[in-house]
Amino acid sequence: MLERKVTDVFCCVKETDDRTGEVTFTVKQTKARGRDVPAWKFRVLPVGSYGRPEQIISKSVDDEIPIEDIEAWLKADKDNFEQPLTLETVKDIFRQRGHIKASDLLQRTVERARNKRLIIPQDKTEYERGQKHPRYYINL
Repeated sequence: MLERKVTDVFCCVKETDDRTGEVTFTVKQTKARGRDVPAWKFRVLPVGSYGRPEQIISKSVDDEIPIEDIEAWLKADKDNFEQPLTLETVKDIFRQRGHIKASDLLQRTVERARNKRLIIPQDKTEYERGQKHPRYYINL
């Protein structure tokens, strides 16, 4: 009931490094009504520093999906749809196979598939009458 009233839902995961004993926290957005917020990581400084939080800016904390998974999802659905596929159909494959709900992660997944040439946009000469946006071929 409370989730229906809030604009954003965040999940905080505590991680402890076994070698150094350092404790870090990763915060990820799980649901959003408005725009998505990228994940971030922070640690709490020792008591001598008044225990204030400090954001860790190293590599991206976003839960990027391995390209092998994206390839497997597209390969599994290659014969289930008539090609070329609309952008919404490609997104639906990622939603169903990868259980991706966040719109920014979904968009990044489509971009990664396009950059790795797993999906190829059709040429403008292949557009149907009235078509404004490219459709995509699965290149597997």
